[in-house]
Amino acid sequence: MWNYIEKVVIEVLMDHFDCHPQLQDSTKKALENLIAKKKDASVNWAREIIEMERLAAGFHTCNYAASCNRLLAQGTSFMEIINNPKVDIMALHMMSTVRKMMINREMVEAIVTYLKSPYDGCGIERIMEHSPEISKKRRT
Repeated sequence: MWNYIEKVVIEVLMDHFDCHPQLQDSTKKALENLIAKKKDASVNWAREIIEMERLAAGFHTCNYAASCNRLLAQGTSFMEIINNPKVDIMALHMMSTVRKMMINREMVEAIVTYLKSPYDGCGIERIMEHSPEISKKRRT
């Protein structure tokens, strides 16, 4: 599910950065890093929810708990878990996380931080430098 979200978010932003190709690579990498962090946080959140359910004796069938644990251990997609009505909350969690990333400006901050980094994002000054051809044309 997170792979799909990553694909859509990056595709939409690359559309918006179409006129700024010098920013596309750094923007994409910054978003990949941010979404990876959110994905890890969601995995941890899901583990906590499952553990709370287990402690509260909320699991009525051993098969359900075993399949959740198996999927989490494999690090596979949450689609099988999300399709189970007992954990529709996972889908809501993911939607909320993506919405917060946009509203709380986490994406903008991640992109700017990455662009400022002289090592990862090549530094904003270096990205914004004009090629020698363009500099030559501006001088004339």
